Amino acid sequence: MPVKSVMREFLLSRRLPVALALLAMLLVLPSLWTGFQLDDYFQRYFLLGNTGVDGRNVSASDLFDFLDGDPGKMSALRDAGLVPWWTFDRLKISFWRPLTGYTHVFDYTLWPGQPVLMHGQNLLWFGALVWIAALLYRRFGRTGSAVLAAGLAAFLFAVDESHGLPAGWLANRNALVAGVFGMLALLAMVKTHTDRWRPGWYLGPAALAAGLLAGESTLGVTAYLFSYALFFVEGGFWEKTRSLFPYALVSLAWMALYHGLGYGVFGSGFYVDPISEPAGFLRAVAVKFPILLLDQWTLPVSSLFVFLDTVPKIFFWCVAVALLAGIGIVLSPLLRGDRTARFWTVGMLLSIPVICTTVPHGRLLIFTGLGGAGVLGLWLGGMWDREWWTESYGIRVKFFRGTAYVLVLFHMVAAPVLLPLNSLSGVSTARFVQDPAERMLLPAGIEDRTLVLVNPPLFFFAQQIPPVRFLNGQSVPGTLRMLAPGDQQVRLTRLDEKSLKISTTDGWITSPFDDVFRGPDDPMSAGDTIRLKGMSVEILRTTPDGRPAEAIFLFHHPLESGEFYWMKWEADGYVPFELPSPGSTIEISALDFFS
Repeated sequence: MPVKSVMREFLLSRRLPVALALLAMLLVLPSLWTGFQLDDYFQRYFLLGNTGVDGRNVSASDLFDFLDGDPGKMSALRDAGLVPWWTFDRLKISFWRPLTGYTHVFDYTLWPGQPVLMHGQNLLWFGALVWIAALLYRRFGRTGSAVLAAGLAAFLFAVDESHGLPAGWLANRNALVAGVFGMLALLAMVKTHTDRWRPGWYLGPAALAAGLLAGESTLGVTAYLFSYALFFVEGGFWEKTRSLFPYALVSLAWMALYHGLGYGVFGSGFYVDPISEPAGFLRAVAVKFPILLLDQWTLPVSSLFVFLDTVPKIFFWCVAVALLAGIGIVLSPLLRGDRTARFWTVGMLLSIPVICTTVPHGRLLIFTGLGGAGVLGLWLGGMWDREWWTESYGIRVKFFRGTAYVLVLFHMVAAPVLLPLNSLSGVSTARFVQDPAERMLLPAGIEDRTLVLVNPPLFFFAQQIPPVRFLNGQSVPGTLRMLAPGDQQVRLTRLDEKSLKISTTDGWITSPFDDVFRGPDDPMSAGDTIRLKGMSVEILRTTPDGRPAEAIFLFHHPLESGEFYWMKWEADGYVPFELPSPGSTIEISALDFFS
């Protein structure tokens, strides 16, 4: 049987939803052995019976409540060395995700030392996500060529490479749980209005509430609820509004509780809160919208955007807008003639602002991908079956067919290869986090001393040294101090027995990961002094945008005293650092940590 016929039979099969769920799980199966990564260490640290720095017990509801904006608690975190010295005093990064938190409690109650089983739970959520998405597509493709289009859409969603990181990273499970319940809410609404399924009036809003308690990204499905009411709910304005009312009530109640209980973000350059920072949010949408949409339609490019300088970013943005305009032209005949295509497209576009609240990355595209795969499945299916609207291409038919081949290459050839690779991508952080932390040769008694890291690769990575070592049963330094960024050339001058002057080529806070702790709307000034336990930092000079460029580090004890143990990053780990003599200066070269 020809390959084309076999593929068509597979896409039309009634067993397709289950088959695609199993295929998706099989593709990311290697992630079972990726172990713990990044935030997983802090979650382990707190869920295995430890308390936070401020002494409170951490519950499932608090698992994503990282920083609450309290300057007193921030001072305690800085004193312990769990955040950089330049962290914003009122920084808040606090997410309310109790339902996802309980899934992690489940893991740490039944198999606390078995990451393979924890990743197994991730795979089950991922399989459920693909299965429900396939059922959704089937609801819009029950007859004729629409069945083929629904099968294509389900396949495109199942193998979408952007799902790899949520499937393979334990701490990102919230995206999968939110996706499952969000899509259940949409499925319930569709069944309510197509099958007159009365339980859907209650189960749909209940599923939406569960999704919102799993993760904020569930708000993305409200774009599809609105789009469905717009294009498919029969009647006028009031009938459409009535269909949305229960979902709007749930969303508004959740927002009121979310902010009323003190959750949200503030002061971070990595996140932006639409409620407390509306101007910043609108700027973020303007910049990130085309980047994220391009990622959905081509290859995973959004994660590269944040590492570019200003001029390349502008060029990238302009290229993204141009390419998306071309894709819009290609889709226009379908959109004019098919309301299902318009439904998926409007939902896709309206879901993007929800994920503009953080740095652009493919892992955010679960709900955007639902509509993207839906409309692309319709377009490819129409091209395959030469639907009536393809006749409007006229003399442009070769260009449109060429576009079809390119999109097939991206989404049906490259994506299934990239999906398993993305599910393993978190493993690359091991060389900066767990490996160097475990290999550190620390002296006896370090529990009562301060470990000073002169040039850690990233502050975001170095702060995880205490939980990694604690969970491995290794000695943990009493206090951690992180001085200068390792990705910059550092000029270090020993002023006297207790103080150092440090300057860098481009200042501190140069990495997107540094932006987690302080955003551009909260600049620092020359003369600012940050006081920590056993040390103070006085900023001598800043960059034009308010980042420290030169500072004096004054320690309360002589630098060579037994109070401190000094290390620097060299090659692929930390080695002892020999302090210069008073009055002398040394240069530490910038290291390319990502080569």
